[in-house]
Amino acid sequence: MTLTILEDKEEEEEEVNPSNVKKHSSEKDVTEQKSGDLWVGSREERRRRRQTEEEALGEDADTDLELDEEKSEFDVTGRATYLNACRALGVVPVSYFLRHMTDRRLSLAHHGLGAVGMKALSYSLMNNTFILALDLEDNWLCGEGGEYAAAMLKENCYITELNLANNKLGSVGCAAICRVLHANVTLRNIDMSGNDLSDKDSQTIAEAFQENNILKYVNLSHNGFGSTDSKLLADAISENETIEHLDLSWNNFRLKSATCICNGIATNGRIRVVNLAMNGLGNEGAFGVAEILKQSGTIAHIDVSHNRIGTTAATVIGKALEGNDLLKTLKIGQNPLGVEGAKSILKGIMPEASCVVELDLTEVVVDKEFRSLKQELLASRAVAIAHGPVLEDFVIQIKRKPPTTLFGTPISELTSENIMTSLKKYCDVNNIEIYDALFSYDVINDRMLVADIVKALSNVGVSLRVAEAEVLSRLLEGHTTGDGLVDISSLKI
Repeated sequence: MTLTILEDKEEEEEEVNPSNVKKHSSEKDVTEQKSGDLWVGSREERRRRRQTEEEALGEDADTDLELDEEKSEFDVTGRATYLNACRALGVVPVSYFLRHMTDRRLSLAHHGLGAVGMKALSYSLMNNTFILALDLEDNWLCGEGGEYAAAMLKENCYITELNLANNKLGSVGCAAICRVLHANVTLRNIDMSGNDLSDKDSQTIAEAFQENNILKYVNLSHNGFGSTDSKLLADAISENETIEHLDLSWNNFRLKSATCICNGIATNGRIRVVNLAMNGLGNEGAFGVAEILKQSGTIAHIDVSHNRIGTTAATVIGKALEGNDLLKTLKIGQNPLGVEGAKSILKGIMPEASCVVELDLTEVVVDKEFRSLKQELLASRAVAIAHGPVLEDFVIQIKRKPPTTLFGTPISELTSENIMTSLKKYCDVNNIEIYDALFSYDVINDRMLVADIVKALSNVGVSLRVAEAEVLSRLLEGHTTGDGLVDISSLKI
């Protein structure tokens, strides 16, 4: 209050004293010249200038906020979109996704997303520009979730690797993904293994393979292809010009379908790595594998382990290997190749022109001659060879009395032609339902392996000594068809 009174008094004195008029005028000029300084001029002028500056600052501050709001609209991670979608769909946001939205490789495997969770995720991924490899394995997406994943792929042009394994996509999800593959120009790798797909989905997949010229890695393992007809899929594989790695393991390619799919691979001019393990190819399919080794000018790695390939087919594959100078890895273990079959395979990679650096004969029993051949090969070049035990190192010579009868019939009277009749008669007399017991093993159109028949007899109480089992196996081998299987239809009640 004292300061205000003094200032008012000074102003009155200035008005009364004429000598101060000139001085006051000159100070006013200086004030006008320094209008940008808040501390120059009268109190009223200072107050007005301060108010003007504050208003200007306020406008600038508002402008900055507006710019920030505009920038926030261009969310390259899709974070805001994801949170809004989760809120609208009533889904709990995946915190791991929110923390890793800017990763180049993102794994959301085993998160239990479900179809609705995938829907929320797809909205965000449509705009995300960071993620290049996305793993969605085992999220129970089902067909509906597959459609949401396809809608995301249609908009996203950054993802190059997509894992949709074990999601129960079925025909609906498969069709949605395949439609997107017709036009997608960024996806290089796709994994659709374990999705309940079958031959009825072959057409949609075949069309995608024919239209798409970008995919390099395709995994269709652990499905049901090959049960009926594989011609559509085989033709599409043959015509595709970009796929380099094809995984068809754990399907049902057998007999004609095995031959068909092998022919498609053999005539493809691009595939370098192929996996046909666990398909039950049998001897007929193995002959197709031999054709791949003969015809293909690109295959460098092939896996045909666990495929019931016998000695005869192994010999044919060994001959095909002798003229192959491109193959680097051959996995043919866990097959009943026999000692002679194993030696045929090894001899096939011994020529100098062979490029094989890895031979997998896991659990295949070999003999001393095989071991000698192996040492000879290793002396000339480095090759990684895995195999089962060496036969002579473990065999204990036991003198057995040869059997005189089998199933109550003198062995001298038994032949490959009448062995099934004798077996049927024996089972009927002893009330053994052998035909039904056989179906606990792998039966294909009333045909099965010799070893499985012997095991089934043991399970239903038909005790066979080792020598008797050997005689039975020999007789049944002579009863096999061209695919190495025994026709059991005559055992029906």
